[in-house]
Amino acid sequence: MKRILVLMTALLAITVGATACSSDSDDTSTTSTTAKILAFSDAATPIAVVPGQEFSISLETIAGTGFEWTITGQPDAELVTVVTAQGTVKANDGDSDAVGTAGSTVFDFTAKASGTTEITFTSARPTDPADSPTSETFTINVS
Repeated sequence: MKRILVLMTALLAITVGATACSSDSDDTSTTSTTAKILAFSDAATPIAVVPGQEFSISLETIAGTGFEWTITGQPDAELVTVVTAQGTVKANDGDSDAVGTAGSTVFDFTAKASGTTEITFTSARPTDPADSPTSETFTINVS
């Protein structure tokens, strides 16, 4: 009786595994060409990516303050392509854009070729750019 139970369990595992493998093979055309997008937020740690890799940089934002992050120091265009130059603002607690809500501004990039470059972001009020701007510079190592 135990042998039959073990045999049936093994047969079920093989059947489930074969089904999972066949469904995975249908998705390889989309998953093999779509690389996982890496996300970074610490300017003190160099970003390591490979050519063709998509990545994003996330910067802390407080909604309603009037401060906006912009790219003020472009990366070497031969090494890194800027995908979203405006940045996408996302609230940490869902969809709230109430004044004082913590969130982040996300910029997307694609690594193109091996080398090292930097990207500088500045947070300032567009209406008063001299009012307490802050900057963050990220080092990107593509290899």
